[in-house]
Amino acid sequence: MNNTADSNYPYGKWKITHDYQYYENHIGQFSESGKYIDDFINIFDKTGRYEISYEDNPVNPENIYVHRRPTAEIAITRSGNNITLTSNSYDLDSYSQGNRGISEEQWEYKKETDTTWTSGKLTTITGTDDYIVQLRVKDYQNTWSNPVSIYITNSANALPVASFSLQNDTITLYEDLEIIDSSYDPAG
Repeated sequence: MNNTADSNYPYGKWKITHDYQYYENHIGQFSESGKYIDDFINIFDKTGRYEISYEDNPVNPENIYVHRRPTAEIAITRSGNNITLTSNSYDLDSYSQGNRGISEEQWEYKKETDTTWTSGKLTTITGTDDYIVQLRVKDYQNTWSNPVSIYITNSANALPVASFSLQNDTITLYEDLEIIDSSYDPAG
């Protein structure tokens, strides 16, 4: 409902109170928090809990929770044909909880030429086969990350893989751009 202002509610009938500290590493407070507004917003661009009312009465749903998707990151250590894969994944919204905010990991791998994935972690690489390893992680809000993949090979001719991502999904003019360098050498 838009254009809700009237003589009883001159600024509008919607009221949204934003608890921006509900999750860790918040990104600030909604500028209209605790104020009456004319039109309901359609984008919740700040993390936290939003309590919503109309004409000072709760609506259904009364609370909306906005958090970020967790980030999956793979670290690889290689000794000859032995592979050690480690998750450096994290969730900024619950980072201090166990395992940096990650409640579950899903590892898969396959030979480059295979059509199906094998569940679990790759531990050895043999012969001339090239492998793709994939990781997804789930946070304590039951949200899965986007999958991240790495390429592993025995080929001496393999070139390094440049891989970069941004720390935050949303960046404003006033924030520093934080780039995560996840580049690696497929040959170890």
